[in-house]
Amino acid sequence: MERNHFSHRHKLKPISSKKPYFCSGCKEPGFERRHRCELCDYDLHKDCMDPHRDETVRHKFFTNSTFRFLSEPPENWPRQKRQRYCYACGKPVKGFFYHDEDGRDLHPSCHKLPSELSVDGVDFTLCDKVLSTCLWCNKKKRARTVSGIRGWSYVSKTKDKERHFHVSCLTELALEAWGKEADNDNELGSALKNVKLPGQRLIGFRISGKKVVKIAKFGLKQIGALL
Repeated sequence: MERNHFSHRHKLKPISSKKPYFCSGCKEPGFERRHRCELCDYDLHKDCMDPHRDETVRHKFFTNSTFRFLSEPPENWPRQKRQRYCYACGKPVKGFFYHDEDGRDLHPSCHKLPSELSVDGVDFTLCDKVLSTCLWCNKKKRARTVSGIRGWSYVSKTKDKERHFHVSCLTELALEAWGKEADNDNELGSALKNVKLPGQRLIGFRISGKKVVKIAKFGLKQIGALL
């Protein structure tokens, strides 16, 4: 059923996508389900279509803080505070975001990151620190992030060793791996269902130790700085 949204003049229709898209609300990538205005090429993923707009919310990593949804920085904020960065991924906040009383910000998609994900049969748990080298970028510190923000990662303990992904790198990996099989509410996890861990095949792209030979054109051209 088509619905109104405060950010757009036309009604938005729920659809399922066979390719990643760029959310017009938070300016971040989305997967599978979205609400769309075909006339304006305007898309919102679920977290931006149905935000906690009139209430405060919490996050398990910040138990003593409450977040409120903002579509843009308030006009009375000082200029130096109007440029925001996501506390989870370290990337700039360019659209909708959640803000707490301690000055922390989260992309809506980062606020809703699943606590657990499975990649190539290995279970990963969301962690509020970056503990080791990322399997995707082969670095501990994520490139193009703010030095004062540590960021989060997904960590897995296997019999042989721990494995780590920056949350933003895992989104890039999901963009590479996207297929037509995504069909559940955990959209990021669904997009990752065909991924193979480094050293194996990754949806037609060869992984060789440190990096993928071919980078997703969608990620480079339309997203730039990803989640």
